[in-house]
Amino acid sequence: MPKPALKSNETVFAVRDYDLAATLGCGQAFRWELSAGRWHGVVGSNLVALEQRGPSPAPSAAERAEVNCPLHNDASTANSGETRPHPAQEPSAPPTGLGGRQPSGALQDAATVHPPPERYCGAGVQNVKLNSANSHPGPLPYAGGEGVIVARTVTPQTDWRWLEDYLQIHVDLPAIFATFPQDAPMQIAVERCHGLRLLRQEPWECLASFILSSTKQIVQIRQIVVRLCELHGDQNPGFAGEPAFAFPTPEQIAALSEAQLRQCKMGFRAPYLRAAARRVADGALDLAGLARLELAEARAHLLSLPGVGPKIADCVLLFACGFPTAFPVDVWVMRALRQFYFRNRRIPLARLREFSTTHFGPHGGYAQQYLFHSLRLDQGKKLSH
Repeated sequence: MPKPALKSNETVFAVRDYDLAATLGCGQAFRWELSAGRWHGVVGSNLVALEQRGPSPAPSAAERAEVNCPLHNDASTANSGETRPHPAQEPSAPPTGLGGRQPSGALQDAATVHPPPERYCGAGVQNVKLNSANSHPGPLPYAGGEGVIVARTVTPQTDWRWLEDYLQIHVDLPAIFATFPQDAPMQIAVERCHGLRLLRQEPWECLASFILSSTKQIVQIRQIVVRLCELHGDQNPGFAGEPAFAFPTPEQIAALSEAQLRQCKMGFRAPYLRAAARRVADGALDLAGLARLELAEARAHLLSLPGVGPKIADCVLLFACGFPTAFPVDVWVMRALRQFYFRNRRIPLARLREFSTTHFGPHGGYAQQYLFHSLRLDQGKKLSH
């Protein structure tokens, strides 16, 4: 008779070419907060604390950038610019809305160590030779290397694959880089943002969050999401007995009035969120089935929702449904494309979309994230507090 799997509150993922801070802090997801060197967030019903140890950019791209992630903003403003403390510091309480106080002291050695993915094919990308005309000021290149991500949950786990999939630890990042165009803007972006991963998010939470993101800054989006979860999400155990809250299901939001949703400070987005929830709750939109469709068909389903335009649709297709060529284009990405590839000429949006489809290859979504994040670092130097 096989032995039952052991349950544990902690585990360790061995990683290569992974920048946890850039991945969680760039704005592709809205439920992560950095506190005393650890990232606290909610994935599904689990409150999770994550800490990276070993090789990583120092400081990371996300921590050095001093503006909110422009992919989800129509205006760039500065964020807190929080930096990573020394690992020996005592941890503080997790951010409000995510759960209770983190136990003091460093995370204990986990019961399980997950090896790095077998598909990994090298310690990093080759050094990119840049002449003085192409050189960019910014973070030093990150040449890759091995490290670990220590994960802790309140509820003991027997299987951590849900978190490994969410963090996309198995992704062969150098193989993705190899598909990028070998032009100077793309190579610079890879050097500056090396280690940033695209998360694999739950489709409904991703869709709802990006509906709420319209014309908002990152800090405001997080505040709306936290309030929505605290008022209408299921309560789950948090650290030190404090509650954590799951993202409300489509059924829970569909049952709310517009006035109740507006109490979460989402303003004009309330009827759009409610309409989307009703479409998903009554089965008119099968979010889980989008990944089985062709990209154009899946996009068309999302565009049928009130308040969902091409950018929001492509964010969901890229971050939740796994379409690698989905290429979200907003004002900041348009600026990056025009600046890097069209000498700041005012190229029409349709032409930019056509260019992004043909130029960036089979992993255009990754290329987009690296390009805009590189631009974000530049803007951070100009728009700091």
